[in-house]
Amino acid sequence: MNSVKEYYDKIGWKKQKGKYVDTLTFTSDKGAKYKKAVNERLREMIGESDSLLDIACGAVPFNSKAKKQICIDFSITAIKEAKQNRPYGLFVLGDITNIPLKDNSVTDTISLHTIYHIDKDKQSRAIEEIRRVSQRKCYVIYNAGKHATLVNILTLPLQLWNWSEKRINTNSKRKVYFYAHDYKWLEKYGRLETYTLLNENGIKLYSVLLGLIAKIEKHFPRHAYHPLLIIDKKG
Repeated sequence: MNSVKEYYDKIGWKKQKGKYVDTLTFTSDKGAKYKKAVNERLREMIGESDSLLDIACGAVPFNSKAKKQICIDFSITAIKEAKQNRPYGLFVLGDITNIPLKDNSVTDTISLHTIYHIDKDKQSRAIEEIRRVSQRKCYVIYNAGKHATLVNILTLPLQLWNWSEKRINTNSKRKVYFYAHDYKWLEKYGRLETYTLLNENGIKLYSVLLGLIAKIEKHFPRHAYHPLLIIDKKG
């Protein structure tokens, strides 16, 4: 986990050509309309929460409808950038595996693309911490990695290309700790829905089909490359 912190403090939340290195490394401009719609879908799902915890908020906090948003990250660089990008809200330096909040102190919690960067043996602790501080619901965007078999088969050509590029240029992708538990493991904590069926490779390869994919992907949460775990404490 220290390597992840070091990456985001020193590299990930620095800017190159007007964009964060993290954004340039892990995402592309392909499918911008689709990605915007996906985030809007999540935004509507959460609704006007009285207080929303954005845990591991990064430099760009989630654009929620919440009446009050608390942004926590363990990277001081992320907190400094987040204050610039979202001038209202409460910003706290803290660790997702030991959240500096009391039990049931926020209405809802959101965790975007974070849990799978935590040591595999500590991911359960992070989920329990999110659940502990929340009164109502928790929304966790995960990365299924190798378990998303369908997506991995569909994107195999581009994966092979990326692999060959890395062999030629070892700096083409920065390594950050990653471990994906399977869908069954996630379902121990709540129900699964689809955030996005495809990964970045899939969005690039099937960009002309994104309109259709957006209509059908909700039916395949156990095939989603980025499943959405919803923990409902009231349900």
